Amino acid sequence: MLLEIENLKVRYGTIEALHGISFSVDKGEIVALLGANG
Repeated sequence: MLLEIENLKVRYGTIEALHGISFSVDKGEIVALLGANG
């Protein structure tokens, strides 16, 4: 495994953008995280 994220939380002031995001990326994989606006 190249990267592992567990229970990620991101907040901008009072706005919670991410809550409880977990994922892993293996060598050779390509991953994209897209929001509502693409």
